[in-house]
Amino acid sequence: FKPPESEFHPADPSTDPSVFDEPWMKNRHTARMTDRPLDPNQLPIHDDPEKSVWDEPGIASALTVDVPDDAVTWFRWYEVNARRTSVLTSWQVTLAAAIASGLFASLTVLMMPLHIHARVTVTVLLLPIVQELLKIAIPIWICEKRPWLIQSPIQIIFCGVVSALMVATAANVFLISVVFNNAPAWIVLWRLVVCPALQVFCSLIASIGLIRVWRGVQTRRGMPQLYDGARWITAAMLIHGVYNAAALMLGEILIQL
Repeated sequence: FKPPESEFHPADPSTDPSVFDEPWMKNRHTARMTDRPLDPNQLPIHDDPEKSVWDEPGIASALTVDVPDDAVTWFRWYEVNARRTSVLTSWQVTLAAAIASGLFASLTVLMMPLHIHARVTVTVLLLPIVQELLKIAIPIWICEKRPWLIQSPIQIIFCGVVSALMVATAANVFLISVVFNNAPAWIVLWRLVVCPALQVFCSLIASIGLIRVWRGVQTRRGMPQLYDGARWITAAMLIHGVYNAAALMLGEILIQL
């Protein structure tokens, strides 16, 4: 038996027997198997890196061969974009994220009720959770969706500190002018010194968690996982809530004296 001769003619791409020339594959691959290896700064643009089959846990854990050079994986997509991102662009994004997070978190000042009963529920339970999340909300999105825009852990800490100081400033302006307008000088001094320090301290703890998420990309060579930093962010919320509860209790005791 003599197998039929191949009818592939290089001049006629329609006769290519490659699986990548199948109709359902043509629109999904910009590179042909004969084009490998690809330029390291180029990847097939029609594939979704976040849905790459090569990153599926069942495949990645059992994979015993090299990933094809033209295969799109999430980490390859990350590396290409990291090489394309300049230091200037990275810090511009960092500054914008810090200011935007601070502005969003400052809106939580409007959540502070003047009635004592509502103040306990909101200040102790709700406000710490919302504030700590909003202070790093945009950096969280960047670390999860566009981690190459951050090139150093210092940028994450910068975002946390800037947004914390913006929140503390907004809270002090509101509370000192509305709630504590006739308060003793030591209470005003406490608000001006201790409260910003608390905001910064909690943001630093949350930032450590976010740094762990960002570094997980390099250590795992895969997509970021928010659970890497969940404990630190939760700890920041708890510390903030405990402080608010202690401050309210102390204030009630001083009023009774």
